[in-house]
Amino acid sequence: MPETSHSTYSDYYQGRYGSYVSQSLDVGDPPVSLVHINQPAGAYPDPPLPFLALGLFRQARSRLTGHVGAARFSGRVTRGSMVVAPVQTATDLVVDGPHTLLMIALPAARIKRLFAEERWAIMDFGELHASIFRDDLIEQLCLRFWNRMCRAQGSCLFVDAAVMTIISCLFEHRGTRHVLPTATQRSGSSDWRVQRAVDHLRAHLHEDMNLATLAMVAGLSPYYFARQFRQVLGMPPHQYLIECRVERARELLTDSTCSITQIALDLGFGSPEHFSAVFRKKMGVSPRQYRSVHD
Repeated sequence: MPETSHSTYSDYYQGRYGSYVSQSLDVGDPPVSLVHINQPAGAYPDPPLPFLALGLFRQARSRLTGHVGAARFSGRVTRGSMVVAPVQTATDLVVDGPHTLLMIALPAARIKRLFAEERWAIMDFGELHASIFRDDLIEQLCLRFWNRMCRAQGSCLFVDAAVMTIISCLFEHRGTRHVLPTATQRSGSSDWRVQRAVDHLRAHLHEDMNLATLAMVAGLSPYYFARQFRQVLGMPPHQYLIECRVERARELLTDSTCSITQIALDLGFGSPEHFSAVFRKKMGVSPRQYRSVHD
């Protein structure tokens, strides 16, 4: 059996099937792995690994047979077909033709952190582990996640939001709505808790903050905090962070002599180019153009 003590899924896949990997990314902590693969026909067995692994076929006209945790299955795979393998479960897949695959591997430790009070349920998606399935929303989420990470434009909050949304959509697809009491039902109105997290976020715009940190400030689990934040403010935390950074950038461009590069770094953007792209998307003009008009 191959060595399984890998820190990331991409590390494992590079070691086992490296010649087929066209690009791989590890984002966040613990790292979520995104691996783009071009593989020939063949057998692809994997040992138990500490990741929930979702495979999205990007190009394929093949028959897939195998076992990913529940029951043996066989069927045709085409563009948009998906399989999902549970945590710590040996899998055995055979594909009879060449195919392009996007693998998104979510570490068990990250899922447990985000769904702290639901850890008994989020490692298993029942019948989804015994079939090939399709879901347009999950497909679009995965592609958007991949494209955003390829452009190096995803914050820790965005990665956490992507993980939680993919997990929630998997629950929806398997036909079991993940019904939980609201944060308000659990602990009374949470507006003040959200405001406490907002104050913390606005005071630390330069940091690549994650959902768990904000949830801890609010005194809620990450899952409940994300739901309550959106309910109170009308947007997810990662989007609110972008809005706050752009708002502060407008102030600095108008009232300070700081360079655009310095503003970008001071507000937690990965680069001046990323800052300019985000600013232009929100304001319709570049930071330089905005400064020239408002000086």
